[in-house]
Amino acid sequence: MHTFELIFKGNVQGVGFRYHVYQCALKSQVKGFVKNLNDGTVKAIVQTTENSIDYFIDEVFNTPYRLIKIDKIDINEITPTETYQDFSIHY
Repeated sequence: MHTFELIFKGNVQGVGFRYHVYQCALKSQVKGFVKNLNDGTVKAIVQTTENSIDYFIDEVFNTPYRLIKIDKIDINEITPTETYQDFSIHY
């Protein structure tokens, strides 16, 4: 199991992006959470197999929502601080 921190940059707040990421996580069967950050970016912590992270990211980029525009994504593998049982949206 791998844990990744993803920071999404672009038009990703106030456009349904966290819900979209949540739906992609359910489809990709990854665990973790997604939340808005104060600087206008969105952070996701994702636990999955290494191969599944690519599928998850492809799903996130393939959005049907016209207002979502991802300019950049920073991906870092991190040491997990906990094991997630599901995927959630943090408010």
